[in-house]
Amino acid sequence: MINLNPDFGQVLTPDTVAEMMIKRSLSYLKNKKLSILDPAIGPATFLKAINKLKLNIKNFDGYDIDNRMCIISNEYCSKLKYKNKIFNEDFLLNNNQTFYDFVILNPPYIRQEKLSTEYKKKLKEVLKLRNIKVNGRSNLFIYFLFKCLSKLEKNGILCAIIYDSILNTKYGKEFWDYLSNNFKILEKKSISTPFNKTIIDATIIIVSNQSSSKKFSIENNSKNVRNNYVKLSELLKIQRGITLSSRKVFLSHKNDGDIYKKSLPIIMKPKIKDKLNIEYPDQRFYNFGQDKDVDSFLINKAKSIDIDIKIKPVKLIFGKIIFNYYIRNSPKHYFNSKNLNTSDNFYVSTVKDSFPEIIAFLLLNTELFVNSFLDSSRNQGNGLRKLQVYEYKNTFVPDWRTLSKSELSSLNKCAYSLLIGNKNINQIQFLVNDLLIKSFL
Repeated sequence: MINLNPDFGQVLTPDTVAEMMIKRSLSYLKNKKLSILDPAIGPATFLKAINKLKLNIKNFDGYDIDNRMCIISNEYCSKLKYKNKIFNEDFLLNNNQTFYDFVILNPPYIRQEKLSTEYKKKLKEVLKLRNIKVNGRSNLFIYFLFKCLSKLEKNGILCAIIYDSILNTKYGKEFWDYLSNNFKILEKKSISTPFNKTIIDATIIIVSNQSSSKKFSIENNSKNVRNNYVKLSELLKIQRGITLSSRKVFLSHKNDGDIYKKSLPIIMKPKIKDKLNIEYPDQRFYNFGQDKDVDSFLINKAKSIDIDIKIKPVKLIFGKIIFNYYIRNSPKHYFNSKNLNTSDNFYVSTVKDSFPEIIAFLLLNTELFVNSFLDSSRNQGNGLRKLQVYEYKNTFVPDWRTLSKSELSSLNKCAYSLLIGNKNINQIQFLVNDLLIKSFL
C-alpha cells in the first residue's frame, strides 16, 4: 500500500483505467517503435499497462518529484530490455529537448492557491518560451497538459485522465480552446469516480498533434434554457471574497494586545443554523496600509513564524449577498446586512440594475434557483458539491427583472419575514414557488 503525499497532488490511476486508456490510444498509434513519456510516473502504472498490452517501444522516459515513486519505477524498469530512464525531478522545470510519439499521463492536482508565487513564475517562464500563456488561476494539471502537448512529435498522441474541472472552469475552457484550435481532439470520455477513495469525476482525452477540422465544444449547456432565463452574472456583480495570503499572520487574536483594537471585522466561517442573515463577524484581521503600528506588527509576526508575505494592502471586498461555494443538497445564500468584509470562503455579490437586495436574496434561496445551482455544481464526494466561480456566474436562472411591481411587492413581504427570522426558507417556499412557477415555467 502506497501512502500518497497530498503536497504532491497524487491520485493513483487504477490498473483497469490505465489499460483502458492504452487500448483506446492503440487505435491511433502507428505500428512503429514508439518513444513514450509519462511525466508523473508514480508507481509505473501506465508503463505496466503498456508492457501488458505489448506496445512496440523504442524508449521510455518517466518523471516524478517523489523519490519513493522513482524507486518503485526504477525497480520495475530494471527488468525491461528496451531503453528507459526515470528522472527524480520536476518535469515542468526540466529542459529536456526530446520529443515523443506517445505521452500518457495522470497529472498531479494542486490548486493554484497552494502553488507559490515564485514557482508559478518559473512555470510561466518555461511555457512562455513555447508561446503558451496560462491563466493564473490554473490548477497544476493544466501546466502539465500544456507542456506535454509541446513535447509531441508531429502526429504524436497524448492520452490523459484529468479532473473534470477542465469542463467547468474558466481556465479549463481557455485550455480547451487552445487545444481545439491547435490539435486534433480524437476522443473525450467522461468517467465517473475512477480514483480509489476519491469521489470525483474525471475526463479522459486523446489528442493528436495535427490541426483539427473537428471542434469539440464544452460550452455551458444552454440547449434547454427556458425563456426569461439569463446567466447569473447578468443579475449580480460577483467576486471572490478577501484572500489572506497567510491566515496565521493576518488573522487577529485578543491576546495580541492593544493592536487588536486596530483589526477589522471579517466573515470567515460563521456558525449559523437556521438564520440566513449574518449580522456579526466571526473573526477579525489586520491589513497593511491602515496604520504604521499594524504594518510593523505584521512584518514582525511573519518573521517570527518564518512566513513570507507581501507588504501591500489586501483589497477589501464588500457585498450584501454571500454564497459558500461548497454545497450539499440545499445551497444557501446569506444576507450580509452590515456589509462586513467577507473571506474567500464565499462569493460576494452586489445586485445590478437597482433591483431590491432583499428580494434577490430571497429568490436565490428558492427552489427554482437552488435547482439551477445544483445542476451547475460538480461532485466532490460524500454528498459535497462545489461551484467554481466560473460555473456560478454562468448558471442560468430566472430573470427577476421581468417580475411585475405587484409580484415584487409580494416578494418583498416574504423577504422581510425571512430576513428578520419570523419564517424560515421552508415556510416561505410554498408561498413564493406559486408565484415563480406562474412567471417562469
